[in-house]
This record gives sequence, structure tokens and C-alpha cells, in this order.
Amino acid sequence: MWLSLQPKDWGVSLSKSQTEGRGLPSIAKNMNRYTLILTFLLAIISLPSLGVDANDLVERDGLIYKKFSNVPYTGKVNEKNIQGYVKNGKPEGEYVLYHDNGQLNLKGTYKNGKRISD
Repeated sequence: MWLSLQPKDWGVSLSKSQTEGRGLPSIAKNMNRYTLILTFLLAIISLPSLGVDANDLVERDGLIYKKFSNVPYTGKVNEKNIQGYVKNGKPEGEYVLYHDNGQLNLKGTYKNGKRISD
């Protein structure tokens, strides 16, 4: 019974354009479109925070670059044996290196590429 109710039964009057696919269905289409765009933007924003594998980085002239790039790398380095951050091609902040067996190899803090503490 309630499925057969029309907008006029609800005390709402809709124009002809709203009842011909431009009203409520249009809002649902726009919501789907906005949800898709928002999801895409969030995915793009979160990708750099994952970091790159150290195998995708190379060192040239004392600076760290992403392979096939001429711009010094800035971002996280996240791998099984290395965890840290690189800023303008130089280690920055806390760095942790592990042996292949998982034991700590080296832990230190870097500023502008220079080790400042153990």
C-alpha cells in the first residue's frame, strides 16, 4: 500500500521537471558522483604517506633520488630493513635500520643529512 503513494499523497508538490528524472534521482546521482570524487582525492592524498621502498631509491652525488628522477626525493622510506624520512634528498629525523633477521642494526636522528644523535 505505501509503495503506491505518490508525492501528492505526502502533501508535497513537485514540478514536472522534478518528477521526470531531475529531482530526487538527480540528487542521488550527484551524491554518488561526490562520493566517488571524495574517495579518489583521499586515495591520492594518502598514497605519499605510505612511503617508498628503499629499492626504488638511488643515491647520486650524496643525495637520494627516486629512480628515473632528477628531483631529490622527499618522503617516507618504508621497507623491511629501513624506516625513516628523507627531505630534499637527505635523511631527516629518526632513522631505524634492521638486520635481515629483524634485530636492530642502527638507530639515529638526522638533521639536514647529518647524524646528530644515536
